[in-house]
Amino acid sequence: MPETVVIVNVKMARNPRVPNDERMQVKAFGQGLYEVKLNYGFMQGFNIPSDLSYCIEHRSLPIDLDDTTYFVGRISVIADRKKDGMMAWRDKLFAFMIRNTLHATSLYRIPSGRVIEIGLPLGI
Repeated sequence: MPETVVIVNVKMARNPRVPNDERMQVKAFGQGLYEVKLNYGFMQGFNIPSDLSYCIEHRSLPIDLDDTTYFVGRISVIADRKKDGMMAWRDKLFAFMIRNTLHATSLYRIPSGRVIEIGLPLGI
């Protein structure tokens, strides 16, 4: 078990931009467990390592980014269920669109060599 665990929660605001002093909150739960809430405006790009660096310098987050491992959830959509819902061609189109979205590592600018993806297949 790592000495320090940081749970990062990313939310998109309705405003185009959120200032840095309002965008990042750090909450300590004790025993090395922290929560970082990042609020982005819809016109801002994501950069998790940069924001964690800001939290280290200005919000007293006690981590070393050079020794950080990121755990990212990933859902794989499979269009093969034969239940009520969308028509089959719509299921396949939706699954195709999901497969072509950016991976979390690219979207959040996380270094790909430090990521562990935890996946879940989801049938639609």
